[in-house]
Amino acid sequence: MNKLGRNEPCHCGSGKKYKKCSLRKDEEERCYDLEVQSGRIEPFAGDDDWKKEPEEDWGKEDVHDAASGFPSDPAPESRKDERGQANNA
Repeated sequence: MNKLGRNEPCHCGSGKKYKKCSLRKDEEERCYDLEVQSGRIEPFAGDDDWKKEPEEDWGKEDVHDAASGFPSDPAPESRKDERGQANNA
């Protein structure tokens, strides 16, 4: 892997300079990998869990049931201030 210069365009394709985009993230990942390889730290449990397929598939009904426990936001026309005027914030 060629070392990317700080002022070169970022490898992610954002068009930003590397130092303003992915440099910090890349350095943190490199340091973490070195720490794990040297045995100074243990890898986080489940580091690769995000790569696995979900154990169950959530359908529309499941999402609706999960969301029903949250209070709903009133419609904008029902928001009124103390004088009874609509508040379109």
